[in-house]
Amino acid sequence: QGLSNMSWALARFGILDWPLLHAIAAESIAKSAALNSQDLSNTLWAFAKLEVHDETLLEALASESIQKMQNYNPQSLANTAWALAILSIRHQPLLDALSSAAL
Repeated sequence: QGLSNMSWALARFGILDWPLLHAIAAESIAKSAALNSQDLSNTLWAFAKLEVHDETLLEALASESIQKMQNYNPQSLANTAWALAILSIRHQPLLDALSSAAL
């Protein structure tokens, strides 16, 4: 949760600290299996808010999000969909999972 909170705070205040963002991305990828639905959606939201497009991070979080989609609440669904839209990412498996979960 600490990684998610840190990325959220950076995004909330518009701080583009590249070394810290790269470190957060690397750790988030390494620990993606341990992240819960809120951590996943908040991290995606934060990187989108900062307009940071890290393909490796996005793929890891998308893959993990699909597996945990049954635990997503409406806010997490919205944050994830918003992040994909902002970053112009068409990750069809994640979009399909979001659509199914929203129904």
